[in-house]
Amino acid sequence: MKEIQFWHSRYQQQAQWTEKVRQYLFRKSHLNAAERILDVGCGTGVSLDGIRPETSMGVDIDMESLSFAKLNNPGLNLSCADAHKLPFGDNALDNSFCQFLLLWVQSPQIVLEEMIRVTKPGGKIIAIAEPDYGGRIDFPEKFEVIGKAQTNSLISQGADPFMGRKIKKIFQDSRMKDIEYGVINGSWNTSPSVNSFDLEWEVIKSDIKNSPNIKEIMRLKKIDRQSWNLGYRVLYIPTFYAIGTKPI
Repeated sequence: MKEIQFWHSRYQQQAQWTEKVRQYLFRKSHLNAAERILDVGCGTGVSLDGIRPETSMGVDIDMESLSFAKLNNPGLNLSCADAHKLPFGDNALDNSFCQFLLLWVQSPQIVLEEMIRVTKPGGKIIAIAEPDYGGRIDFPEKFEVIGKAQTNSLISQGADPFMGRKIKKIFQDSRMKDIEYGVINGSWNTSPSVNSFDLEWEVIKSDIKNSPNIKEIMRLKKIDRQSWNLGYRVLYIPTFYAIGTKPI
C-alpha cells in the first residue's frame, strides 16, 4: 500500500472511531448551519466528508496529503499552511475544529489561539479527539509492551502522547467560554474486522520500527488476533474531546 493511501485509510479508521462524538459536537456547534468552517490539520480531507464543500475549508502542512484530498474531492477548498500561523484574517470563520492534531504540534496553545483568532465571536472551537497514551489499558498484560513502545515512539517523533489530559487546561488558558470536556466512550462488543486489525498492526509496525523490542512485539500479532476472536482482548486509549465558545 502506498504510504499516502495507508495514512488515508488510517484517517478513515479514526473517523469511524470518533463518528458519534463528532456528530454530537457538530450538532452542538450548529455546524451544518454555518457558512465558513475550518478543519485545521485536515490531512487527506476525511473529516470534511459530509460537510458542504461550499462552506468548508481545510488547512494542512503536508502538501502530499492535500493533493490526495483534492484528487478524491476536487471541490474542497484547501490551503497548505502551518497551524501555528493560519492564513486567515481575524474573525473570518464561523467555527473551527481539529482532530488528532494537538499532540503533534510544537505549541498546542498557539495553535488553539490561532483557531480562536480566525473564528468569529460566539463561534465554536472544537478539538474532536486527542488521545492520552498514559491511560492506555492492554489486557492480557503481555500486550502492554506494545503500548510502551508506541508511547516511546511518539515521544521520539516529537509528539505529546499525554495530550488528552491537557486539553481542558489549554482551552481554559485560551479564555474560552462554555467549555465542555470529556472522554470518548470505548466498546469491545465485536472483534475488529480483518482489514481493521491488519491496519492497526501496520501502524504498530511503523511506530516501533526503531524499538529494540520489535521482534518480540511482532510475534504477538497472531496471539492478539486470537485474543480478539475469543472475546477477552481489551485495548483502550482514553481519547478526549473539548469544545468552547469564543467570547463576544
